[in-house]
Amino acid sequence: MKPKLCVIDDSRIVCNGIMNHIRWEEHGIEPAGAAMDGEAGLALVRRERPDILITDIRMPRKNGIELFRDVLDLGWPCKVILISGYTDFEYAQEAVRLGAFDFVSKPFLAEEIVAVVNKAKARIEAEREETARVRGLESRVRESLPLLRQEFVQLLLRVASTPEQTAKRWDFLQLPPAMADFVVLAVEIDGAEPSVASGGILDIELARFSLSNILEETVAQATRGVVVRDGLSRFALVLNAGQDADATSQLAELCREHVERYSRHTVSIGVGSPAPTVRELPESYRHALAALSYSFFSGGNSVFRYADLADRPAETEPYSPDSEKELLLYARAGNKTRALEALSAIYAGFDDKRTQVAPDGTASAFLKLAEALYGVLAAAAGKDADARGRAAGELRALRAEAPRTLAAWKETIDRVCADVCDRIAAERTHESEADIQRSVAYIRAHLQESLTVQSLARLACLSTSYFANLFKKQTGVTVAQFIIAERMNRAKELLAEGKQVQEIAAMLGYEDRVYFSDAFKKHTGLTPSEYRQRISG
Repeated sequence: MKPKLCVIDDSRIVCNGIMNHIRWEEHGIEPAGAAMDGEAGLALVRRERPDILITDIRMPRKNGIELFRDVLDLGWPCKVILISGYTDFEYAQEAVRLGAFDFVSKPFLAEEIVAVVNKAKARIEAEREETARVRGLESRVRESLPLLRQEFVQLLLRVASTPEQTAKRWDFLQLPPAMADFVVLAVEIDGAEPSVASGGILDIELARFSLSNILEETVAQATRGVVVRDGLSRFALVLNAGQDADATSQLAELCREHVERYSRHTVSIGVGSPAPTVRELPESYRHALAALSYSFFSGGNSVFRYADLADRPAETEPYSPDSEKELLLYARAGNKTRALEALSAIYAGFDDKRTQVAPDGTASAFLKLAEALYGVLAAAAGKDADARGRAAGELRALRAEAPRTLAAWKETIDRVCADVCDRIAAERTHESEADIQRSVAYIRAHLQESLTVQSLARLACLSTSYFANLFKKQTGVTVAQFIIAERMNRAKELLAEGKQVQEIAAMLGYEDRVYFSDAFKKHTGLTPSEYRQRISG
């Protein structure tokens, strides 16, 4: 929209010159009228609401400064440009105090008027852009309030804060609960993770939306509270519940019943400890999660109170250290079959002691197994920083997204164990191949020496039998056969170079020329002399 311009001056020549002899349309300005005195000018301003007002200071009935004050009283954001003479100094000072946009001194040229109006236009356009930007931000803030509430409450559940630190933000976000006498409920959608794994992300999103509505409506019937999403399949409910533990438990049961009745899902709920102020919200949240963890055993669709966990049994180890040592022994050897058998024996210990170990203790024991298995993998990597880094990264990922049920833990540890064994076995195969390649290179470089299986095995730091079997597996021949073949091939090269048979025998580790000749004939079907004659034509 073009800025509107009005001119007020008791000189008809000035008004006519500014309004009619300057092509304002070319400058993006809309001329909106002129007046010959201050009173008529004020009426013009009220009627046209100009964006830019050019007014003389000295006028009959109402001077420019008085008109300026009246325009300010109207509250209309108008850029006022004053036309002043050399004797208007005091008026000009007052205009500056009132916030005049600019001045034009008499006499003036049309170019001066155009320049100052364009300057005002640029300021108006910048202010309009800023106003639009601020309004856009305000609109986005209003639209974002639900998300901002979610993020703020999630922060309060994790970081202790005082009421003084929280009150202003609490009021700005218009959170429903009063800032006292809280309790936190942790609500988990049963079986959500398998649905996501099978590609049901849309189902999960629909479930979260519908369950959030069910929980909000159920809570609203009993107390004031806020429901926030807390991860992929969990909600946190921050309620005003006071110290009435029974009422809170009844509300939790009602939430569970309503979800089961009005949706295709079930939920498990953990009820935290009372939180008198926002400072205790993180503790109530942790306690709610601790209570919720007992869904590890229940199969879901249950409510657990943290207050009921005080009498839980003491922690015990679900498997013996010897069982773990046996597992790691097979893992270090890359023996997947025996390692998985050892795991099955460990799982039997979990099953036998399930009633004696709390969910967090059971999960910790599984995580300890995972750490031990990844430790074996990292140790096997030796100086390979990339391999050690991959093992550490996989362990961090497992800690971040730990399984939530006994069955899921077993499946995960089986997978980790099998993967560790496969990688170690593959690395051992690679190392064995490298050992044999080094032995082959050594043989070729030391054909003049006395080479035996025993000496080569010692150089490779392997047992004689293991080295011999490994060598034949990779080369297809025994060590002795390989040494003879390499010596005979070298002998052929030396004969072609014109070396004497006696000299060649010595160069290839044969003390007896006759023994060398016999070996050569046995290998090639020709004596050294016959071979030389054949290749020389």
